[in-house]
Amino acid sequence: MSAPHVIAVEHVSFSYGGDSVAITDASISIRQGDFACIVGPNGGGKTTLLKLIVGLLQPEAGRVRLFDRSPGETRHRIGYMPQRARLDPRFPVRVRDVVLMGRLGKPDSLWRFGKAHNEVVARALVQVGLYESRDRSFSALSDGQRQRVLVARALACEPELLLLDEPTANLDLPSQTELYELLHALNESMTIVMVSHDVAFVSKFVKTVACVNRNVVVHAANEISGDAISEVFGYGRDMRMIMHDHSHTK
Repeated sequence: MSAPHVIAVEHVSFSYGGDSVAITDASISIRQGDFACIVGPNGGGKTTLLKLIVGLLQPEAGRVRLFDRSPGETRHRIGYMPQRARLDPRFPVRVRDVVLMGRLGKPDSLWRFGKAHNEVVARALVQVGLYESRDRSFSALSDGQRQRVLVARALACEPELLLLDEPTANLDLPSQTELYELLHALNESMTIVMVSHDVAFVSKFVKTVACVNRNVVVHAANEISGDAISEVFGYGRDMRMIMHDHSHTK
């Protein structure tokens, strides 16, 4: 018996007004337990598609269903890490307080955070390997550690579905590898969808690749070829896939 659908995007179109078409007649289904990566050229609609799935944008045509409901009805089941977190790294805040932000909107979180909330934060920090850094200043961390803290913030809402927009942007190769390995481990207990620009790198970690360039074409990760990427990125037919191995970069 196949796993139930977590995400169902059905013939969705969206534009930012005028002739600025971002997504056209896009359809994609993600099943429970999948680890999917959204790839495509800059301006091709990757982030727009993710925002449509989260419910931050509303489709002009078609519909988006999460857990067979509208995104607005299921936000409590989603952890979301945006591409540019609105958190000034110079702001004097502790790691645990950043993660605690993920509990906002949960019961009993309006006036104070009690023991139950702090226990969830501790578990999230253990999951990303930063529990020992819980009292450090966020600004004192490396870029890779900050990204893992932001993943922990998304985990603090105890999601069934984790959505991440370019989580490895501006990270060095060892930090990228660590983050992908973390997400691979988290995938054992939740469905993950992420946006990335490096399909050759992530294809060894993910199960499904959605190529987005205004419309969407879905492939199993082990079926991705140079021709498939050439088509979505608009490169010449002589493009070859280069599979990176960063296991020795540390």
